[in-house]
Order: sequence, then C-alpha cells, then structure tokens
Amino acid sequence: MLQNAEIKKNVLHLKGEKSYVKPQLVKNIGPDYIAEFEVKVNEDSKQEQVLFSSHTGSFKIVQNKTGQVGFSRDGFDYSFNYTAPEDQWIKIKLIAKGRTLKLFFDGEKIEGPTRNKYPETARFNTFILPLEYIGHKDNALNGALRNLKISR
Repeated sequence: MLQNAEIKKNVLHLKGEKSYVKPQLVKNIGPDYIAEFEVKVNEDSKQEQVLFSSHTGSFKIVQNKTGQVGFSRDGFDYSFNYTAPEDQWIKIKLIAKGRTLKLFFDGEKIEGPTRNKYPETARFNTFILPLEYIGHKDNALNGALRNLKISR
C-alpha cells in the first residue's frame, strides 16, 4: 500500500509529512540483524524525518531537536553523532546484536547512540527495526530509499 509515495526504477520516493509504504509481510525485526540501505535527503531540515516506523518505535534520518540520525523507542529519543547531508546518496548499515546497535555511514562507524534525555543511562540501546511503515503517517522522510537488504 502506497500513500503519497512512488517507486521509480527500484527507488522509493517519500515526500515528507504523510508519506509511506506499508509492507504486508513484516512489521518488525528484532535483534540480531543487519540492515543495509542507501538514502538521500531532499532538503536540509531540523524537522523530524522518519524512514522506518511501527508501534515499537522509529528510525529517523533527522531526529527531532538534534537534527542528527537517530531512533525513538519506549518514549526516549536516541541520536548518533551524524547529520545526513542534503541531496546526496549515503550508505547506511545498522547492526543490532543483543543489546547494542551500531551504525555505519559509507563504511565509517558513527559514535552513539546517546539517549537525548538522561544520557548517563543509555548503556543499552537495543532496537527492534520497525517495518510496519517505510516512511511515516505524519513525519516521513522527504527523500529517497534504495537497495534495502536485511539479513540475520
């Protein structure tokens, strides 16, 4: 199911705000997994831009308040020390193993994640990859996604 989104030449184009694809087979993938994909942000923004979302949380190319890549779960926001460049394809790799989540951009490991509120308690950063929606019902990525691959 597509909502305010389109697929052209194997690239998913999300248009911000209410824009998503709702896959029918998988809603979430728990650790241990490796998710790899390429993403492009169409505009520089401090406004939240969600790439993957479900009732368990969301993975954001632009985290609310920090403007950095991050995720939200259990009422907390986490940010990595990386801001996605505008109008440029970047390769992202997420490795969730046990109680940790590692993030790589174009092969380089990024520091974090840090819990934005109470950072001293962010020792464990388990993250279930939310795939109920690629995009979001309110704050979707304004950009594009290609070459999504998830393995265990």
